[in-house]
Amino acid sequence: MNKFIFAAVADNTLTSNAPGIDLTFDRVIGILTSFTCWFTQIALLLTVGAIVVYGLQMAISRDNVEMFTKAKKSLGWAIVGAFVIFGVYTIIATVANAVGAQVPALPLSC
Repeated sequence: MNKFIFAAVADNTLTSNAPGIDLTFDRVIGILTSFTCWFTQIALLLTVGAIVVYGLQMAISRDNVEMFTKAKKSLGWAIVGAFVIFGVYTIIATVANAVGAQVPALPLSC
């Protein structure tokens, strides 16, 4: 069956039903920005959760220096993760705008 589809596409007989025919550069950028939107939302939700959890660990650890140090280090990494997430969004948005892609998802309004 696959040989038939590839042969038909090569002969231009099934071009209206063949998958991937309408894939343009703007659509590829749109797919990437949609993925970025989804990834950013999930990652920021997890980052906020991590900041809350590590903040509570810091509050609970009071006199335990080891727990406090571990929670402080983890909280720092959660904040670094948030900056990385925003950096990824910024890079993708900048590249998409630089190549002139007309994508309605920039800036990401999910």
